Amino acid sequence: MKTRKIYSLIMSLALLAAGAFIHACTPDKEIDTIAPRDLAKNSVSVCETCDYQYLYKTVGNNTEVVGSVAICQDAENITLTYTVSADREEAWFQQSGCGVFKSQPTKLNPSPGYLIEKDSHHGDKIRSVTYTIPLADLGEYGDPGDVIYLASYAVVPGPDGAGGMVWAGDLLASKGNPNSRYYAYTIKDCETPEPPTENCTFTQGYWFAKPNGSQWPGNTNITGITFGGENYTYAEARAIFFGSNAKTGKTIAKQAFLQGLALKLSIAGGADLSNGTGACYGILDELAKIEAYFDAINIEATPNNINTNTFNRASSGGVTIQELNTAATRISDCLNQNHCDNTPC
Repeated sequence: MKTRKIYSLIMSLALLAAGAFIHACTPDKEIDTIAPRDLAKNSVSVCETCDYQYLYKTVGNNTEVVGSVAICQDAENITLTYTVSADREEAWFQQSGCGVFKSQPTKLNPSPGYLIEKDSHHGDKIRSVTYTIPLADLGEYGDPGDVIYLASYAVVPGPDGAGGMVWAGDLLASKGNPNSRYYAYTIKDCETPEPPTENCTFTQGYWFAKPNGSQWPGNTNITGITFGGENYTYAEARAIFFGSNAKTGKTIAKQAFLQGLALKLSIAGGADLSNGTGACYGILDELAKIEAYFDAINIEATPNNINTNTFNRASSGGVTIQELNTAATRISDCLNQNHCDNTPC
């Protein structure tokens, strides 16, 4: 144990002395989800597109994809979102981390702890985790056009997991951890757009992932808000949001519950969508379908039952499961169209 600690210290000092490692990434949220982001389609952000890298498992001469990393940027931050591949339904992240280098590293530390912080050991069987790198923390290397190098790794156990460490990127380190990889990223010139109108909405992450619930309208975080015939407080809704999807995936019922409640909270917070346009046209009818579906079940949703057949039925309240799915998708599009990304929240 003592020898290992001394070796780790020597490795850390050597790399720091070389000036290569300039930032350790800190995870800012852990979200359990079943499906990775589509690598064939970039998602829209303030900088319009995200970049993607695969997480590779390499054994001998065999290399296979275990997951992906989405690299997104706005005017202030770079975010790295790690996701396990959808076809590996019984795999999860036990540990993950990232490191940023100002020049190409020739050697990545054999010790995983060198690139991560302690809270990157995940207690729950999460399938997605996001890290945020403030551009301000990169100093002189965070200007538009600068090229940085990122090392993203994870430990992915499970019956169909990797059984060990996986690395993202198309560049191979010549020394250090066997089969370690990294990738280059060019800092984008992102501008913060003008604030949207007051009549805007917030998505699931805002309502359910932010701590303490103070963002809920009035005192509804404590008294609750009625949805589908039941009353839900912030703590109850947040528990459903973070509830495990490991066995079933994120079901249609859970997605519809969270999307519908996010829309209802946005309306309670002041958004007027009675004459919605674009993706929000007729959106109140879609919300009514979701509430009718849950109201007819007449059972309070919990993290333990939302993904079960109790809520995932062929139909309920005159609404089919297919119509429920369509309603949830339409609400998602509406929330994103009018999202309050740039208002002081």
